[in-house]
Amino acid sequence: MDKSVLKKATSDKSEPTQGHVFRDIARMSFADAKTPQKMADWLVDRLKEAKNPHQMLKTLKVIRHVAASGHSDFQKIMQKYSDDLRPFSQYRGRPDPVLDDKLNQQVRDAGKEAPTRDFCSR
Repeated sequence: MDKSVLKKATSDKSEPTQGHVFRDIARMSFADAKTPQKMADWLVDRLKEAKNPHQMLKTLKVIRHVAASGHSDFQKIMQKYSDDLRPFSQYRGRPDPVLDDKLNQQVRDAGKEAPTRDFCSR
């Protein structure tokens, strides 16, 4: 598992993560039998430590993409983390001077989606 790719994809910068990076991360989940667990643990820890809504949103998007396109074990593991993801469905951050509450709403929407059964179904 290449943590530098995960760090870049879940950075706190406002620039969106490029599409090919999502595909690369999903492919990484197939590296070996332990990678889905390591990746899930790392992403959930990253999400818990995130102080910035950009980072939260990016991390939730990576989780969603890997759950949809990565190793099926990742889906099962993320379902076990649903209690850790649920608080993001009620995220209230400071409104952005330009975007107002739009970014915070995107985090809430991604957080609402994350713990559902549909989130991890193919």
